[in-house]
Amino acid sequence: MRRMVTSRLFWFVMAGFIVFWLPAPFLGPKAMAEAASGIALAVFTAVAGTWFVGFIAGLRDRPAQGKWQLVVSIFGVAAFLAMIRLWSIAWRWMDYPEWMVNSYVQAFLVWGLAVFGVLQLISPGNETGVVPRKNLWVTTIAVAVGAAVAGFMVARYVVPH
Repeated sequence: MRRMVTSRLFWFVMAGFIVFWLPAPFLGPKAMAEAASGIALAVFTAVAGTWFVGFIAGLRDRPAQGKWQLVVSIFGVAAFLAMIRLWSIAWRWMDYPEWMVNSYVQAFLVWGLAVFGVLQLISPGNETGVVPRKNLWVTTIAVAVGAAVAGFMVARYVVPH
């Protein structure tokens, strides 16, 4: 704990959280949601732009090793988070239309985020293109739990009440 408290990275992250909470009591949750969405959109668009060349290289001509899976996933997560924020901003701007909540676009944005998240799960320790057994177990458990939650949620629409 002592080393963490002396870490510059720790304090950078903490400062980022404090910067959110300082104006929050004065602006309220709606304004903070708007501000956070705008900043997140800009940051994740910049992250996606920064990693775009690596993303293309990783898909085109790099081996399926963990470091390239991670590069591809960093771009993908950032791009999908930027699109999710853009969709959220549009949703708020258009006065919260129901069709935007229950749309294939919304569902696909969340699905795409999960696809790139799986790459992050399988990449650690993958130096030769072979996914380590531990990563496969973690990924399998995560997908199984997700499938169970999804099955429960989808059953609400399939099974009569």
